[in-house]
Parts: sequence; structure tokens; C-alpha cells
Amino acid sequence: MERHRAHEGRLWVATVFILGLFGGLLGRLCWIQGKDGSLYRALAHRQHHVRVPLAVRRGVVYDREGRELATSVQVPSAFANPREIEDKAATAQRLGRLLGVDPAALRARLERRHERVCVRAKLSERERARLPESLLRRRFGGAVEIDGGGLFVRPERVANPRRVAKDLAEMLSRSEDDLLVEISGYMHFVWVKRKLTEAERKRVLGAKGLAGVGIVPEYKRRYVHAGLASQVVGFAGIDENGLEGIELTFDRVLGGRAGYATFRRDAAGRYISGVGLPRAEPQPGADVELSLDAAIQSFAEAAVAEACELWAPKAAMAVVLEPHTGDVLAAVSVPGFDPNRYTDYASADLKERCRARYVVDWMEPGSIMKPFVLSGAFAERVVREDTVIFCENGVWLVGSRRFHDHHAYGNLTVAEVIVKSSNVGAAKIGTRLGAQRLYRVLRRFGFGEPTGLPVRGENPGLLRPPSRWTSYSVPSISIGQEVCVNVLQMALAYAAIANDGVRMKPRLVRRVLGADGAWEERPPQVACRAIPASVARRVRRVLFRTVEKGTGRRARLELYSMGGKTGTAQKAVGRCFSHSKVICSFVAMAPIGRPRIVVMVSVDEPTKHTGGRHFGGTVAAPVVARIANQTLAYLGVEPDKAQTLARLGQRDPGHRGRE
Repeated sequence: MERHRAHEGRLWVATVFILGLFGGLLGRLCWIQGKDGSLYRALAHRQHHVRVPLAVRRGVVYDREGRELATSVQVPSAFANPREIEDKAATAQRLGRLLGVDPAALRARLERRHERVCVRAKLSERERARLPESLLRRRFGGAVEIDGGGLFVRPERVANPRRVAKDLAEMLSRSEDDLLVEISGYMHFVWVKRKLTEAERKRVLGAKGLAGVGIVPEYKRRYVHAGLASQVVGFAGIDENGLEGIELTFDRVLGGRAGYATFRRDAAGRYISGVGLPRAEPQPGADVELSLDAAIQSFAEAAVAEACELWAPKAAMAVVLEPHTGDVLAAVSVPGFDPNRYTDYASADLKERCRARYVVDWMEPGSIMKPFVLSGAFAERVVREDTVIFCENGVWLVGSRRFHDHHAYGNLTVAEVIVKSSNVGAAKIGTRLGAQRLYRVLRRFGFGEPTGLPVRGENPGLLRPPSRWTSYSVPSISIGQEVCVNVLQMALAYAAIANDGVRMKPRLVRRVLGADGAWEERPPQVACRAIPASVARRVRRVLFRTVEKGTGRRARLELYSMGGKTGTAQKAVGRCFSHSKVICSFVAMAPIGRPRIVVMVSVDEPTKHTGGRHFGGTVAAPVVARIANQTLAYLGVEPDKAQTLARLGQRDPGHRGRE
């Protein structure tokens, strides 16, 4: 009986012990599941999944007629998770052969490590007590450290990863294998090759034994018309971030917001997208409509390219404006580039080609400044068209400075001074106007201030206040010296004359597609009234005579009336003006009664002489004529030449009896 009771006692003890053991295990499991469950689930998730950025579709850039200038097309890209690749050298070699990438560079990316890895974001008080800093220094040297309540490992300082993983696993109650992967410090995600062809995509997916390698869709920017308006549109880089032009200045509008997708490993170790996994959809960028017209831009680029073939200049620029809105219809800068192939250019060469010279480069304008002196003189009533100016037979001495004409003119009317482009006559008109009034009228036309075109690097030009002028500044500025402008500034000033004296701000972006799917208009903006409408019409008549009978004769159009002004500016070399380095310019508006367009062309340092001597009338005027003729026909403008000649009482120079 006693033996039986002893047996029962031992049985109860064993039962209690076993139940206690299971209770303890159950309690530990509940503790892990309840307190540390999210941590261990996250660790398991990281072992089998990777978060990959999802590229956002960048907004489309349109011209004013809805033609695509820049758009984005979806393409595949290859990525890798280095933590899942055991033999990184071999994998780099295989991918190098499959995709034509440099194996050494790829291996370097695969082997790149984080400087510091977090193995426990927040230590408990019990863990902190078990891990005094003295113990960490003694056991791990400087490889393991506590910072901000978390435990970190510096992979580069780990001499024996297996030992460190084993020790930390005991201290943190974590998987040794998980810690071994983490303290390696390798990245979770690196690009192998972006923007793959379809053949490259198939080669990667068809390859066996490429654990840790996957494919994700991205977007690639495509510029539909190659180099058309390249400095205006600019380009976006491989990450779809704007780097130049509108792509840069409107990057926040066009760029949208990127998302992410979670990929899981398949049986072969490759990453594939999984249904139901965490994912954030990207928010596409907004579309932008420019004021540019691709057809007019192509007219201008073709005409400027032909001029460059003929004259071999250092550079050339052209701008076409709509005067009553300030819309930039075309903007050309040569040399240009193809944004689809921007990586093909050397860095210094690309930087030079990206310059929007029509706002970045400044120049002394020369004789194209004279109509603004005339405008001020008309507005202030110091001269009339028939006022006679003695032009000193071609040479006028002001202090120690001589002003020269190309011909020995005697008496000329004010209108003839502009038509024949007399420097002496223009200098005398400016002198009658005086420093203060000359300065005020030039400021009203926008000289000496930026135009505000949304393109990087605009140069505001130079117009000093009268307090800094010398005794010969007034006559000098009157002929386009001692003042600097950019091409767009000058074109906008002529557009003010074309728009009955009202100067508009330049408009390059007409509207932006809002988040609600509706277009948000950006209406034209008035800068100021530069001169009275009656004065503007009088100046236009003088400019019409300049084209029909004066220095702008090579710009005459058969069907349309046009007014304009030539300019040949000698470039300063040291303290002197060069006789060989010149900028040849021509600015015009048409039709002259109610101008629909203003066109300006500047050719910087022409070198060839096969087309004749280097003057604005010989080099730039024919280019403007070609652009204007094509543009007016394209816009459906009714021919007006015969009616204009009849109204102004002039004979057609093309008919018999030509003057």
C-alpha cells in the first residue's frame, strides 16, 4: 500500500512537472506572439520579400496644338537583392553576359554594404542589462554598439560574421541565420540594368540559377521629335527627374509621386510580384501644354540650320512670338542636341548644347535698338517723321569719340535715319530725347530686367541708370552700344510695338492638367504700356519702309507686308571693337497693319563669306523672311501686301519702275 502511494506521488510530481513545462513553453509562445510577434513576422517577411520602388508615369509635354513633345513609355528593368545572392562574382559575370553590363561594376554594386545595420530597433531593459558597453567592447571590439536605445552592427568591422551572429542570437533570442544575413550589411535592393529591351527581359527571365534577381516595370522618357525645341523641353534622367528645360523647371508638376510594390521569392529564388502583398500605387504627373507650335518650331530650326551651313557661325538663335499674347511660338538655339541620346554627349559638350542662348547669352544689340529711340522721340514729341537731321557727312565727333556711318549721309529725315540705319542720325535723335527720357522709355520696353521665361539661367541684360552714364552714353546707347540684351528681350520689345504699344510677359506654358482632370489655364499677362498706340503705328510704318526700301530689303515678302530692322553689332575684344567678330541680327513683324507674329534671328560670329558680307541685312534678314513666310501661310493669314502698298501710297518694288 505504501509502495502504491509512493508511486502515485511520483506520478503526480511528474505530471505537475510536465504540465509546468508545457505551461512555460505556452507562456513563452504567448509572450513571443503577443509582445514580439510583429518583430518576428517582420523578420520572416524580410527574408522572403523585398520592397521595390514603382516608377511614376511622368506627365506628357504637348505643344499648343496637342502634339506630344515628351512622353513616357513603360519598359522593364532588372534588379537584385544582394542578400539572397551567395556567389556575387559568378552572378555578376552571368548578368554581364546576358545584359551587356560591366561585370566588375555590377559586382561592386552587389558587394556594397551599409555603413551601419540595425539588428534591434529598441532594446528592452532586460536586454540592456545583459549588454553593457564594456561587454560589447570586450566581445565585439567596435563592431557592435548601442545608439539611441537600439543595437547596431558595423559590417566592415566584423571579423567573424558567424561568431558575431551566434553571440547576438543568444543575447537577443533571434535566429542565427537571420542575423548572419543582416550583419553582412548587403543592400536589400540594387539595380542590375534599367530600361531593358524586350530581348534582354526574356534572357533574364529564361535564365536558370539567378536567385535574388527580378524584373520590375519602369518608365523611359521619349522625345517624339528628337532634338526639336531641345533647350525649351530639356530632358529627364534615368530616374525620370527633370534635368534641363521645362522638364527641370516644371519637375514637381510633371514628376508625380512614386509608389512601391512588394515582391516575393519563387521556388527558384527569383523575385516575382505577388497578389495581396503591400503596394502603394504611384501618382502620375500632370500634363503640360506649351505655347510652342511644333510646326513653326520646325520652320525656324530648318531656316537657322540652313543659315549655319551658309555662314558657319559660332552660334545662332531665333525666336517667334505672338505679340498680343506674348506666346513663344518657337525658340531656337544652335547648336542643339537630341534629348533621347543625351548620354552620348561629353559632359562639357552637353552643357554647352543645353544653353538656351536666346535668354542665357547677352549681346550689344547694335542698330536694332534704334526703333526704341525713335519710339521715345515720337512719344515725347521731340521729332516727327519729316524732321530733318544733318548726319555730318558720315562722321560725328562727340567729345573724344567718333560716330561713323557706312555712307556719307548729309540731310536725312527722321524716317530715313531708320530706313538707312544712320548711326549719326540715331545718335542725334537720342541726344534730343535726353538721358532721363531715353532711360525711361528703354525700361518700359523691358531692357535691363529678366523676361521671366521659365528656363534656367536667364541673363537680364544690362542697362545702367543715367547716374552712371558718361558724356557720350546717350548717343552710344541710341545706336545699341553700352547696353546688353538677350534675344527674347529684344523680340518682346518689338512685340510691344506690334501690339500697339502694350508689352506682354512671355508665355511658355499655356495650361496644366489639374488633379481633377481639368485643364488649368495660364492666361496672358500684360507687363506694361510702353508707348501710346498711335506712336506704335507710326513706328511700324517706318519699319515697313525699312524692309521695302532700306537695309531690310532682303526680307521682303511677296504676299505679306513686313516691317523690321537690321543690326550688325561689333563684338568687344579687350577695349576695342572687332571688325571681324560681329553679331548679325534682324527683327521683323508681319503683317504690318495688325501683326500676327514677331520674328528675330541673331547669327553670332559668322565666318564664311560665300553668302556675302557680314551684315544683319545679308546674314539674318533672309532667314527671318523664310520663317515669317512659312509661318504666316501656316497660320492662314490673308495676304495683304498689295493693299498695304496702296494704303501707304508706295509702289511695289518688285514691279516695273522700281526705285
